[in-house]
Amino acid sequence: MRIIDFYGVLPKVNRRKLQLPYCVSAVNVDLYGARLQGLPSPVRHGTVVDVHNQPISDAATMKVIGTLTVGFRKTTFVADDPQNRMGDNTFLFVEDGKLYRTSPSQITAGCAPVEVGIKQPCEAPTAAILEGAGCAEEVPPVECDDIERGTCDYHIPPTASAYRYTYTNACGEESAPSPPSAVIDVPHKAAVAVVAPANDVPANAVTRRWYRSVATSKGEVVWMLVGEIAIASTGYIDNKCPGELEDQLLTEHELPPPDCLRGVANFGDNAVVVWTNKQLFVSNDMLPNAYDYSASKKVMYNIVGAVGFIDNVESEHTYKLAVLTDGKPYTVFGTGAQDADVREIQDWQPCASADSICLGEGLVYYVSEHGVVAYSGSNAKVITADYFTENEWKVLLPESHRLCFWSGRLWGFHKLGGYQMRVSNSDVDRVEFFTELSDTYSACAASANTAMFVVPYGTSAVWRWCADATNRMRYTWRSRVETQSGLWYPTAIKIEAASIRQPAVSDDARTAYNLWVATHKCDDGFFDANPCYARYMSGLVPIILDSKVAISADDSVVYERAIRFNQPMRIPRVRRALHWDITVESNREVYEVHMQSSIEDMIQEGGAA
Repeated sequence: MRIIDFYGVLPKVNRRKLQLPYCVSAVNVDLYGARLQGLPSPVRHGTVVDVHNQPISDAATMKVIGTLTVGFRKTTFVADDPQNRMGDNTFLFVEDGKLYRTSPSQITAGCAPVEVGIKQPCEAPTAAILEGAGCAEEVPPVECDDIERGTCDYHIPPTASAYRYTYTNACGEESAPSPPSAVIDVPHKAAVAVVAPANDVPANAVTRRWYRSVATSKGEVVWMLVGEIAIASTGYIDNKCPGELEDQLLTEHELPPPDCLRGVANFGDNAVVVWTNKQLFVSNDMLPNAYDYSASKKVMYNIVGAVGFIDNVESEHTYKLAVLTDGKPYTVFGTGAQDADVREIQDWQPCASADSICLGEGLVYYVSEHGVVAYSGSNAKVITADYFTENEWKVLLPESHRLCFWSGRLWGFHKLGGYQMRVSNSDVDRVEFFTELSDTYSACAASANTAMFVVPYGTSAVWRWCADATNRMRYTWRSRVETQSGLWYPTAIKIEAASIRQPAVSDDARTAYNLWVATHKCDDGFFDANPCYARYMSGLVPIILDSKVAISADDSVVYERAIRFNQPMRIPRVRRALHWDITVESNREVYEVHMQSSIEDMIQEGGAA
């Protein structure tokens, strides 16, 4: 029984029917180079804080920005702010049904997040004429043909005008306008006093902007800005001349994010998408605060989550939005509100965990009730179907899974543990290997695919995952079951591992030790028989104290001991059996595991003694 290639697990297949190179168990194993070694140890990175800069435990979602890790106790979707209103990586998130923005500098300064958008005024203003208080500009009547001959009547007819107002917030975002006031005929040189209702003011309003109706040469009506006042003032006097009006109302159909939001995601170059249970709203370009409700999109199933991605098809950048539901998934094509097109995918793959939705090299990955799904925008394929039956998968509590794509691998954590899988570069929806992880975490996140971070349950500590290659995790690996042709028992085992530097020992001690090992085929009893060499123990015995091997016959452990690497170890005679397997626990790099009925057979099979 000689193993020189090490691979991942295949839980779906009975342990006695596994074929090489699969194994029964591989926990915390880094299989790079088809050898056994532990994953690099995590390194402490910092502390996870909420959007108010307060440490939190058991974060469900987190976003890593430099040295700052922002966490949320509930599953929270986060998107980049296309406006970057607050500078330095401003981001958007949904909390209590509303859309907010903040930034690392705002968080570290202890500033509260700011609500995105502002409510549209629901009530119209009133307008009243103030005689003789308006514009003094002399304007001849339009019908005058001969001003120089003095035949003109300089009586200026009144101008039909109406007024509307908008709100602005601290970020400079402007609401859609109020209903218009009644139309009034404003005499020449008269001003207009406009008053807004005092009971229709949103909490985040900072100023009120006033607009006047103006007729164009084409007979159309546009709304021009006449003034802006602090929100505490409800009244305004318009005495502006027509030539002073420069800025036109641009927010006619720009409504704020709707109520009862469930999440937010980036879409295309400059838009974001927000959603309620079954409805999607695409923002205007560069305006996460502005939405046209009439252009919203509805789906049949409840939306669990969504994420924007770029599909590189035939060298063309195609912007897509993956919408995962409790039924069929959907794809939104386009770059913004005007060209958004929603298509239902026929694959029934409900998303079981919003925390599992992540991006990875042009695909969206998530966990369904059937397994891990790779979603391309046109189909949804279960990539773990060869590894787990549906019943085996359900035992792992799919609703608790969190996924993160990093370093070319998909990392998953759930209430019972974790796993890693490497996805094929040539076939991006095929898994090349699957191994297990011993620890689980409440949240995980990748930072621009350069690093991955995790938060253990019950703590606020952030760890950089697999960061210390000089100190590796302890791993456990169990071979497939080898079925012999008849009843059999082994007498020798050898585990080849990477060399470690041993302390210098005296020549006499080394000679005596080597002679004992050659005679007894092990070091058992050497120091009892030669106590004078006890001081050389650490140098003479090439044993990693936390490394051990266990041998099982017919699924029962019959022999277990600490490993002496790179030398044959004698196995006391155990019972005969048909089915044998080996378990290795270590933090050493192992190249070969070899068990035989004799040292001679081991040499003959290729394992040097």
